[in-house]
Amino acid sequence: MSQIDVPLLSSLNISFFNQLTFDLPQLHQFVRRAESFGSLNRAEIEFYGWVVKIILRSPSHHGRLEFGIRCKTSDWQVSSITQVCSQQLYPLSRVKQLRLLEVPWAKSGWQEDMDPSQWPELFHPFSSVQSLYVSKKLQPLIIPVLQELSEERDPVVLLALHSLFLEELHESGPAQEAVGAFVAARRLSGHSVDIQRWE
Repeated sequence: MSQIDVPLLSSLNISFFNQLTFDLPQLHQFVRRAESFGSLNRAEIEFYGWVVKIILRSPSHHGRLEFGIRCKTSDWQVSSITQVCSQQLYPLSRVKQLRLLEVPWAKSGWQEDMDPSQWPELFHPFSSVQSLYVSKKLQPLIIPVLQELSEERDPVVLLALHSLFLEELHESGPAQEAVGAFVAARRLSGHSVDIQRWE
């Protein structure tokens, strides 16, 4: 595939099946030859019960690049999508908007013993993300991780983030307290962030 020239290609969907490791040294050359993929700056990471996907789009919706990995357990899904994102198949540093979604009708729940340290590794390639959207069911997992990242002495992850959109954000409760701590930590680090409700 690395030898094929497809300048007019506008949509590509690649699926992986139950792999433990992902080694794709040539695939990025094929992806970078398609002109319509040069403007992809929006990404969605979607967690289903049987598959995890990353979908890259352009603002004009003229390009779409999707990678899916078939696997079921929560920790395997996060680990697998992190590996794919670290393969440099597409320069994820171009992504300005990142959405993290759990499809509610398609997932049975997250493992309680899942290692939270996997999430920062997933965020690393997205160095230019300005807007982060987090669905309701993922908030208990993501917000504490964001808070910890903000409290680091030399934060390096999500430095460009200035807007955090939370689905069904409530005015009080444990989630709101964690959000408040995250905002305070960001302010202390010199990287303020605005919290908004995601409808």
